Parts: sequence; structure tokens; C-alpha cells
Amino acid sequence: MYFWAIFLLTAACADRQVGAAKSPPRPVVQFHSFDQCKGVDTPGKLLNSSISRSKQGAAAISADFYNHKVLKTFSKMELVMTKCADAVSFNTCEYVATHKFSVGLCQLIPSPSMPWATFLAPMQPPIRCPLQTGLYKLRNATVDMQKTAGSGIFDGSQGYVHLPEVRIFNEKNEMHVCFTLAFSFMRIRN
Repeated sequence: MYFWAIFLLTAACADRQVGAAKSPPRPVVQFHSFDQCKGVDTPGKLLNSSISRSKQGAAAISADFYNHKVLKTFSKMELVMTKCADAVSFNTCEYVATHKFSVGLCQLIPSPSMPWATFLAPMQPPIRCPLQTGLYKLRNATVDMQKTAGSGIFDGSQGYVHLPEVRIFNEKNEMHVCFTLAFSFMRIRN
């Protein structure tokens, strides 16, 4: 009898230790779509894209782009941000903001300190000025939420599907690349 009492006490304590060792939920990005902008003809074309998910819950995008015309320099980048209550009904969407960048984009876009750095890192060949013609391959691009920002910054963004439209302009201020992305934030344990 004494043996079973010690065994049950040890098992209960071990269960509590395992439960206490669980890490808190961490934020991850869940990608829903990655597409060429509709109704816009640009020299930079998104040929195809696919989304995969790891066992740990992280989503990754793979895509092929083709640049049909040399882009000497990036003159402007616009991020038009929209958020939706869900991905199915677009009448639940609202405009959030337009972020415009126009200074030093040849250094800013490939910079390892930017929020999109982990997403662009697997691009082959790497994005740099001038952007040569040819095929560009993005494989298993992810967003490292811990490097992007503190985990608390996205708390108000959970429960929405975010739909940024990314527009990149060439040295003549003509739109060269345009794509849309749909994603949401969630917290997972692993």
C-alpha cells in the first residue's frame, strides 16, 4: 500500500512539472493567399504561389516571379493595408492605412533589419538594384514574429484577415510590381 501511495504522489508531481514547463503561446502568421494584383499589368509578374504549413504551425510561401524589364532603381514602395473580419465576405473589410517609402529603397528592401527580411531571405537570386530580367524563386518564405516585433504588438490584430497590396515603382515612377497577400495572426503552442 505504501508503495502505491508514493507512486501516485510521484506521478502527480511529475505531471505538474510537465504542465509547468509548457511554453506560452507564440504568435505566428497564417498565410491565406499570395496573388498578382488584379487588373494591373506590370513587368514583374507573379507566375504561381503555394502555401504550406509545418507541424509547428508556421506557414510558408513559395512562389515564382518573372521580371520582364530591368528595374534600375526602386523609386517608391506603397503598402495599402486593409483588414477584414473574415476571409470569405469582403463586405466586412475596412481600409487601415497606406504606408509609403521613397528614400533609399535599394538598401531598405533587402535590409536584414526590416520586418520583411526573413520573408525575402530565401529569394533566389536575391533582390537588389538593378533588378535584372529573369526568373526569381521564393522558397519556403516565413515571417519570424520574434524578430519582426515584440509578441504583444499583434494582440489587437488577432481575429482579422489582413490584405496588404504591395506596389513597387521603377525609376520612371511606373508601377513595376504589384501583389496582394492575405494573412492572419494566431497564437500556437509547440
